Amino acid sequence: MSIASKIVTLSAAFAFMTSAVSAEDGYYAGLGLSLGHMLSKSDLPSGASADDYSSGTLIGGYRKQADKGFWALEAQLEFPFNDELTSAGVPCSAGATTAYGCEVDGVLRLRGVYGHEIQNGLEAYATAGFVIISGDAASSATTTDSTVAGGFSIGVGMQKAFTPTLKLRGELNHDMATIGLSDISGPGIPANCCDPSFVFTSLQISLVKSF
Repeated sequence: MSIASKIVTLSAAFAFMTSAVSAEDGYYAGLGLSLGHMLSKSDLPSGASADDYSSGTLIGGYRKQADKGFWALEAQLEFPFNDELTSAGVPCSAGATTAYGCEVDGVLRLRGVYGHEIQNGLEAYATAGFVIISGDAASSATTTDSTVAGGFSIGVGMQKAFTPTLKLRGELNHDMATIGLSDISGPGIPANCCDPSFVFTSLQISLVKSF
Protein backbone atom coordinates (compact mmCIF):
# COMPACT_ATOMS: atom_id res chain seq x y z
CA MET A 1 0.00 0.00 0.00
CA SER A 2 1.42 3.39 -0.99
CA ILE A 3 1.89 6.26 1.48
CA ALA A 4 -0.84 8.24 -0.31
CA SER A 5 -3.29 5.33 0.04
CA LYS A 6 -2.46 4.99 3.74
CA ILE A 7 -3.09 8.73 4.32
CA VAL A 8 -6.44 8.57 2.46
CA THR A 9 -7.53 5.55 4.53
CA LEU A 10 -6.60 7.22 7.82
CA SER A 11 -8.30 10.50 6.83
CA ALA A 12 -11.54 8.72 5.91
CA ALA A 13 -11.52 6.88 9.22
CA PHE A 14 -11.05 10.14 11.14
CA ALA A 15 -13.99 11.75 9.32
CA PHE A 16 -16.19 8.77 10.23
CA MET A 17 -14.94 8.75 13.82
CA THR A 18 -15.93 12.37 14.50
CA SER A 19 -19.62 11.61 13.86
CA ALA A 20 -19.87 9.15 16.77
CA VAL A 21 -22.29 9.32 19.70
CA SER A 22 -21.29 8.89 23.36
CA ALA A 23 -21.99 5.88 25.62
CA GLU A 24 -20.30 4.72 28.84
CA ASP A 25 -20.47 1.09 27.67
CA GLY A 26 -20.14 0.52 23.95
CA TYR A 27 -18.02 0.85 20.87
CA TYR A 28 -15.28 3.36 20.20
CA ALA A 29 -13.01 4.30 17.29
CA GLY A 30 -9.85 6.32 17.01
CA LEU A 31 -6.89 7.48 15.03
CA GLY A 32 -3.29 7.42 16.23
CA LEU A 33 0.28 8.27 15.29
CA SER A 34 3.28 6.20 16.42
CA LEU A 35 7.03 6.64 16.58
CA GLY A 36 9.12 3.56 17.17
CA HIS A 37 11.96 1.20 16.38
CA MET A 38 11.66 -2.09 14.50
CA LEU A 39 14.29 -4.82 14.66
CA SER A 40 14.46 -8.12 12.81
CA LYS A 41 16.99 -10.91 13.34
CA SER A 42 17.39 -14.68 13.20
CA ASP A 43 18.99 -17.33 15.39
CA LEU A 44 22.25 -16.96 13.45
CA PRO A 45 24.90 -14.87 15.27
CA SER A 46 25.50 -12.48 12.36
CA GLY A 47 23.11 -10.14 10.63
CA ALA A 48 20.06 -8.15 11.62
CA SER A 49 17.92 -5.44 10.08
CA ALA A 50 16.40 -2.42 11.79
CA ASP A 51 14.76 0.96 11.25
CA ASP A 52 13.23 3.85 13.16
CA TYR A 53 9.73 4.40 11.84
CA SER A 54 6.57 6.47 12.05
CA SER A 55 3.09 5.14 11.36
CA GLY A 56 -0.62 5.88 11.34
CA THR A 57 -3.03 3.67 13.26
CA LEU A 58 -6.75 2.89 13.02
CA ILE A 59 -8.31 1.87 16.35
CA GLY A 60 -11.62 0.19 17.12
CA GLY A 61 -12.99 -1.59 20.17
CA TYR A 62 -15.73 -2.28 22.68
CA ARG A 63 -15.53 -0.99 26.26
CA LYS A 64 -17.36 -2.21 29.36
CA GLN A 65 -17.37 -0.13 32.53
CA ALA A 66 -17.01 -1.81 35.95
CA ASP A 67 -17.24 0.82 38.73
CA LYS A 68 -14.02 2.84 38.38
CA GLY A 69 -12.38 0.09 36.34
CA PHE A 70 -13.03 -0.97 32.76
CA TRP A 71 -12.14 -3.67 30.29
CA ALA A 72 -12.15 -3.59 26.51
CA LEU A 73 -11.55 -5.73 23.46
CA GLU A 74 -9.62 -3.75 20.86
CA ALA A 75 -8.13 -4.02 17.37
CA GLN A 76 -5.41 -1.75 15.99
CA LEU A 77 -4.35 -1.63 12.35
CA GLU A 78 -1.04 0.19 11.89
CA PHE A 79 0.51 1.39 8.60
CA PRO A 80 4.23 2.28 8.77
CA PHE A 81 5.07 5.28 6.56
CA ASN A 82 8.75 4.32 6.21
CA ASP A 83 8.53 0.56 5.97
CA GLU A 84 11.96 -0.65 4.78
CA LEU A 85 14.42 -2.22 7.21
CA THR A 86 18.14 -2.12 6.48
CA SER A 87 21.24 -3.93 7.78
CA ALA A 88 24.07 -1.46 8.48
CA GLY A 89 22.28 0.90 6.11
CA VAL A 90 22.03 -1.68 3.32
CA PRO A 91 18.53 -2.69 2.11
CA CYS A 92 17.66 -6.27 1.21
CA SER A 93 17.51 -5.30 -2.46
CA ALA A 94 21.30 -4.74 -2.31
CA GLY A 95 21.96 -8.10 -0.63
CA ALA A 96 20.95 -9.65 2.68
CA THR A 97 23.50 -11.17 5.07
CA THR A 98 21.08 -13.68 6.65
CA ALA A 99 17.35 -14.33 7.13
CA TYR A 100 15.61 -11.22 8.48
CA GLY A 101 12.74 -8.85 7.73
CA CYS A 102 13.09 -6.45 4.81
CA GLU A 103 9.83 -4.52 4.67
CA VAL A 104 6.69 -4.09 6.78
CA ASP A 105 3.33 -3.44 5.10
CA GLY A 106 1.04 -3.51 8.12
CA VAL A 107 0.64 -4.44 11.78
CA LEU A 108 -2.59 -5.83 13.28
CA ARG A 109 -3.01 -6.00 17.07
CA LEU A 110 -5.89 -7.94 18.62
CA ARG A 111 -5.81 -7.37 22.35
CA GLY A 112 -7.54 -7.13 25.65
CA VAL A 113 -7.40 -3.95 27.71
CA TYR A 114 -7.90 -3.47 31.45
CA GLY A 115 -7.72 -0.11 33.17
CA HIS A 116 -8.77 1.97 36.16
CA GLU A 117 -9.63 5.60 36.74
CA ILE A 118 -7.02 7.50 38.74
CA GLN A 119 -8.89 10.80 39.12
CA ASN A 120 -11.01 13.28 37.17
CA GLY A 121 -11.27 11.25 33.99
CA LEU A 122 -7.59 10.21 33.94
CA GLU A 123 -7.24 6.45 33.43
CA ALA A 124 -4.28 4.08 33.40
CA TYR A 125 -4.44 0.79 31.52
CA ALA A 126 -2.50 -2.26 30.37
CA THR A 127 -2.93 -4.37 27.24
CA ALA A 128 -2.06 -7.90 26.16
CA GLY A 129 -2.90 -9.91 23.06
CA PHE A 130 -1.77 -11.06 19.66
CA VAL A 131 0.03 -9.30 16.81
CA ILE A 132 0.15 -10.13 13.10
CA ILE A 133 2.78 -8.40 10.92
CA SER A 134 2.73 -8.60 7.11
CA GLY A 135 5.66 -7.74 4.88
CA ASP A 136 8.70 -9.19 3.11
CA ALA A 137 11.72 -11.05 4.48
CA ALA A 138 15.02 -12.30 3.06
CA SER A 139 15.04 -16.03 2.33
CA SER A 140 18.59 -15.86 0.89
CA ALA A 141 21.17 -13.21 0.07
CA THR A 142 19.41 -12.35 -3.19
CA THR A 143 15.74 -13.31 -2.72
CA THR A 144 12.84 -12.09 -0.58
CA ASP A 145 9.45 -13.66 0.10
CA SER A 146 6.17 -12.23 1.29
CA THR A 147 5.61 -13.26 4.88
CA VAL A 148 3.16 -13.07 7.76
CA ALA A 149 4.63 -13.01 11.26
CA GLY A 150 2.57 -13.91 14.31
CA GLY A 151 3.25 -13.34 17.98
CA PHE A 152 2.36 -11.40 21.10
CA SER A 153 1.77 -7.75 21.95
CA ILE A 154 1.84 -6.01 25.33
CA GLY A 155 1.46 -2.38 26.29
CA VAL A 156 0.75 0.21 28.97
CA GLY A 157 -0.86 3.60 28.65
CA MET A 158 -2.85 6.47 30.08
CA GLN A 159 -5.87 8.30 28.69
CA LYS A 160 -7.69 11.48 29.65
CA ALA A 161 -11.28 12.41 28.84
CA PHE A 162 -11.51 16.08 27.86
CA THR A 163 -15.12 15.95 26.58
CA PRO A 164 -17.89 13.41 27.40
CA THR A 165 -17.06 11.51 24.20
CA LEU A 166 -13.38 12.22 23.42
CA LYS A 167 -10.26 10.80 25.04
CA LEU A 168 -6.64 11.62 24.34
CA ARG A 169 -4.29 8.78 25.13
CA GLY A 170 -0.65 7.81 25.03
CA GLU A 171 0.71 4.30 25.20
CA LEU A 172 3.90 2.28 24.90
CA ASN A 173 3.62 -0.93 22.84
CA HIS A 174 6.00 -3.87 22.50
CA ASP A 175 5.38 -6.48 19.78
CA MET A 176 7.24 -9.77 19.24
CA ALA A 177 6.46 -11.96 16.20
CA THR A 178 8.07 -14.94 14.44
CA ILE A 179 8.45 -14.61 10.67
CA GLY A 180 7.04 -17.50 8.64
CA LEU A 181 9.35 -18.38 5.72
CA SER A 182 8.90 -21.68 3.89
CA ASP A 183 12.32 -21.86 2.24
CA ILE A 184 15.45 -20.25 3.68
CA SER A 185 18.74 -21.13 1.97
CA GLY A 186 22.20 -19.85 1.28
CA PRO A 187 25.89 -20.25 2.18
CA GLY A 188 26.33 -21.04 5.87
CA ILE A 189 22.58 -21.33 6.52
CA PRO A 190 21.71 -24.72 8.06
CA ALA A 191 18.58 -26.74 7.28
CA ASN A 192 15.38 -25.76 9.08
CA CYS A 193 16.87 -22.35 9.84
CA CYS A 194 16.34 -19.87 11.45
CA ASP A 195 13.16 -18.63 13.13
CA PRO A 196 13.66 -14.98 12.14
CA SER A 197 11.58 -12.51 14.12
CA PHE A 198 10.26 -8.97 14.29
CA VAL A 199 10.54 -6.94 17.51
CA PHE A 200 8.76 -3.57 17.55
CA THR A 201 8.75 -0.96 20.32
CA SER A 202 6.66 2.17 19.77
CA LEU A 203 5.14 5.19 21.48
CA GLN A 204 1.62 5.95 20.25
CA ILE A 205 -0.52 9.08 20.69
CA SER A 206 -4.18 8.73 19.72
CA LEU A 207 -7.59 10.40 19.84
CA VAL A 208 -10.48 8.06 20.66
CA LYS A 209 -14.20 8.81 20.43
CA SER A 210 -17.09 6.83 21.90
CA PHE A 211 -20.14 5.70 19.96
